[in-house]
Order: sequence, then structure tokens, then C-alpha cells
Amino acid sequence: MTVRAKAKSKITERKIPVDGGGVPDSFDGTPARERSPRQTSNRTDGRYTAPIPKSVKRSPRWYPYVILGLLIFGVLIIILNFVGALPSSPTNWYTLVGLLTILVSVVMGTRYR
Repeated sequence: MTVRAKAKSKITERKIPVDGGGVPDSFDGTPARERSPRQTSNRTDGRYTAPIPKSVKRSPRWYPYVILGLLIFGVLIIILNFVGALPSSPTNWYTLVGLLTILVSVVMGTRYR
């Protein structure tokens, strides 16, 4: 009969002390129990924050007015279609145009910066 040896993972091979063993609680290496309450680390958290590129542009001033205008126009087309104020209405084509206009305004709203 053969006995297979189990391969130990790296996690099980580590020896972790029960008392914390002086594991640093801050970036400067001193454990929390040895620091004064007001002592803080001067080092950053190590995360990289990319600078804002100059190519990022803001939306033009007229952009939100176009969004609002398309939204109102779409709702107005749908209402006028069901009231019967448009030629050969009510028809599904006016409803489709109104819904597509509202959809375009929503898509433009997601691109607003």
C-alpha cells in the first residue's frame, strides 16, 4: 500500500504568531501599541493616481439645453399624437419618433460631462 504525501500550500506553511508578533499597523513599521495616539505615518498609501489628461474636455454650454429640448420634444410628439393634433394621427410612427427622440436625449445625458 502506498501513501501519498499531501502537498502543502504556501498559506499552511506560514507560521503566524498568536499575539500578533509586532505586525506593523501602520506604514512606518511601528506597531500600533508602540505609537502615541497622535503619531501618524508620513508615507502615502502606495496607490497611484493618474493625472487628469489635458485632452479631457468638458461639454459645451449648449449641450444640456439640447438634451432638455430633445426630451421635451419627444414627450410633446407622443402627447400630440394621442390627442390627434398631428396630421394622420394617431399612428405608431409618431410614437416611435417620440420614443427615439427621448432615447437620444437619455444617451446624450450619459455623455454629459
